[in-house]
Amino acid sequence: MNCAILFAAALLTFATPAISEGRANIGEGRLFNNDYLGDGKDRWHTGFYTYSNIRAREAYSGTEAFGDLIEYRFRAAVIAPSRRSAAPGDRPYAGTLSLGVHTHFDYGGTQVNIGGDLVAIGPKTGLSDFQLAVHDIYDLPNPP
Repeated sequence: MNCAILFAAALLTFATPAISEGRANIGEGRLFNNDYLGDGKDRWHTGFYTYSNIRAREAYSGTEAFGDLIEYRFRAAVIAPSRRSAAPGDRPYAGTLSLGVHTHFDYGGTQVNIGGDLVAIGPKTGLSDFQLAVHDIYDLPNPP
């Protein structure tokens, strides 16, 4: 429940009329990755899903000024220890959810991206339970 409140608060913060005023949706992207699907091995970045929505005042030209093009990002990821059994100093198993807002612009012929993300990490994200359920459905080994 705490995660849902955090998610709603972040959405309300980013969804103000001033940010989206005069902008149209010019594109969106989705990316799903799961290490297990390629060779049957789960690695540290065991799986993630990213969604981006890009809004701008006009069609993309590559010469946008700061703030002309805004990208809203959502990402859910599961990170696992480097070994099947945790070793001292190894990274912990973690689910991460993030919401971000970024602007893309031209700076003297160089394409620049500046923004920030609000990230929630840990069991309250619900991603560890989700991953266990998916592994049970497809009869895969449980993550470390």
